[in-house]
Amino acid sequence: MREAFISWQPVSRWHVFGITLFPHGLLIAAGILVGATILRRETRRLGIVDDLTLEAMLFRGLVGGLIGTRLAWLAGHFRELGSPLEVFALWHGGMSLLGGLAGSVLAVVPFARGRKVRVLALLDAAAPGFAVGIALGPGSPASSSAITWASPRGFPGGSATSGATL
Repeated sequence: MREAFISWQPVSRWHVFGITLFPHGLLIAAGILVGATILRRETRRLGIVDDLTLEAMLFRGLVGGLIGTRLAWLAGHFRELGSPLEVFALWHGGMSLLGGLAGSVLAVVPFARGRKVRVLALLDAAAPGFAVGIALGPGSPASSSAITWASPRGFPGGSATSGATL
């Protein structure tokens, strides 16, 4: 069986008007915005929560997700830090998808319960937004040059992390 590869030069950053932009970060931001838009549409359609409460929950989810993504990464990589101040060096990388999801849910659920929102219905409404947000952001092969999609050893749909080979 022959394997086909398409090679490209990964883009790890853009310089625009003296500002450095990272595709990974831009795609994560796009994923969050698209996911929030889908959640707003679903909560309106199902009548789960009013817009003002939803905006407060989205803000809490964003902050909780950012904190959770860093804390989860630190839990597994703390010994790699050169100094305690590197905990705050987010520009060096260090994010965990599952930590972000957990942080978002942990930040939103108590608030939603306090507002008498049906939490399980809210989580059901959030699922499509989470899925699309992950696909656009951290789950997108374009969001990181470390993630590439190929068929290693003939396994269809497998992934490889051997550089920029598709």
